[in-house]
Amino acid sequence: MAEIALLLDGFAELKQWMESVEQFALEQVQAGVTIPGYVLGTTRSQRIWADPKKVMSTLKKNKHPLDEYCPRELLSVAQLEKKLGKTAFSMLMSGFIAQKEGNPKIIKEKSSTPDI
Repeated sequence: MAEIALLLDGFAELKQWMESVEQFALEQVQAGVTIPGYVLGTTRSQRIWADPKKVMSTLKKNKHPLDEYCPRELLSVAQLEKKLGKTAFSMLMSGFIAQKEGNPKIIKEKSSTPDI
């Protein structure tokens, strides 16, 4: 397991270095430099509304209920707290807040002795 700990220690630095290499390679290929075995490509495209207001207007004119196609969504806890202010938020919303657990992740254990 000591070998795994050593690998994990270097993982963040290696990942950052690899991302830097990838960014450099992208810049080079965009500038016209050939990298053997690699070409410039794009990620998968997505369809988006060119003008969402016109889409909503068209739906409304054609008697489609907007709430069915443009659902309203409650603000996040942080957004609502910011809008209401900390005092009002605390008085009104404190009983409605739950804590969602984070996903498991392996992290470096904090040692009781400082790194030298």
